[in-house]
Amino acid sequence: MQGAFELDQTMSRHLLAISYFCGFLTIVCAPTNADVFLLTNGGQVEGTLLNPKESPREVYIVEPLHGGRLVLQPADVDRFVVKSDVEIRYEEALPQVEDSEAGHWEMAKKCEAAGLKEQQEFHLQQVLRHDTEHEPARRALGYNRVDGRWQRPNEYMAEQGFIRHRGGWRLPQELAIEKRERDNERETLAWRKNVKLWRDWIIKGRDRAAQGLANMRAIRDPRSATALAAQLRQSKEPRALKQLYIDVLAYFPENGTGIGAMTYVALHDADGQVREKALDVLSSTGSRVATLAFMKALGDNENKMVQRAGFALGYMKQPEMTTLKLIDSLITEHKYTVGGGGITPSFGSGGSGLSMGGKPKTVKKNVQNQAVLHALTGMHQGVNFGFDQEAWRRWYVQNNTPRDVNLRRSN
Repeated sequence: MQGAFELDQTMSRHLLAISYFCGFLTIVCAPTNADVFLLTNGGQVEGTLLNPKESPREVYIVEPLHGGRLVLQPADVDRFVVKSDVEIRYEEALPQVEDSEAGHWEMAKKCEAAGLKEQQEFHLQQVLRHDTEHEPARRALGYNRVDGRWQRPNEYMAEQGFIRHRGGWRLPQELAIEKRERDNERETLAWRKNVKLWRDWIIKGRDRAAQGLANMRAIRDPRSATALAAQLRQSKEPRALKQLYIDVLAYFPENGTGIGAMTYVALHDADGQVREKALDVLSSTGSRVATLAFMKALGDNENKMVQRAGFALGYMKQPEMTTLKLIDSLITEHKYTVGGGGITPSFGSGGSGLSMGGKPKTVKKNVQNQAVLHALTGMHQGVNFGFDQEAWRRWYVQNNTPRDVNLRRSN
């Protein structure tokens, strides 16, 4: 009799659980909601909020699940959340779930159908508590077999040293670099603002001019280079300010932005004193980047730029890099327009002269570049072949061919 009684109890419990499960699942098609009020004292109240549109909030008027009416003060409510009827029915069915592999597996499947992801994961974990090798539960939880053991992707990635960040996996070094770049960008923007502000104080020449000048001279942060370089490139900026920018940029000899700006003004600025100031700093840094830029300018279509480039290379004093290029640029060909009703330069076999009137036409002229020759003779003291490029080339070959090389072919 007792065994039959226990059997009847077990069957009744299963039937009750089944009835809850059925009710639990039918709710999915037509869900309703209940409010859960989490109180500051750690308790909670479940019911329906009767004044949801009240704003600003003065009180919470609640109809508890079991009837009646309750008024809660805002200070008594930490927060409130909406609990769906599916969640309510789940909580009612939960005590009837058999604590076994099969019981939790069935409940996990029903939770999945009801869209209760957190509850589903709880029951899947309980399945694994009973059977650690339950493959469907492992797969449902996102596990894969890696080197003979179950691992979730996040566990595997974490073991490889990755960090979860904004929905993806990143290396700590990447995040550190990105943070440093963001910090640098913020500082760069701040320096743009400060440099322009102090520049305006100096230009206006009022009470704050001296402070602006002192602030500018005191700059030692390489992140200011972008702001200083931008001002240095301005064609109408006063000479004194450009020279000040160059003085400050000299503190950052490895900064590419500053080097680029000084290289630019060394070639393009209309003020010779500004160009020479930039060259003084560039020559002290021995910048290869600047030297390459000046070498490229030796091929410019405008002879003025060729002359400036030769002058700049004389400052840089890097004969190993520049000698051959300078030799090739001792004489360069350029196009000129002559005629057109005015007096314009012209060139003939007898040298340069003036031409008046006539239709404009384009002529080519080989020009001897004195600045290029000066750079060559300055770097190679005691050597001067003038504009005789062939003589320069022979001299270069003789002085740069290893003397111990045996050019005879061996058998």
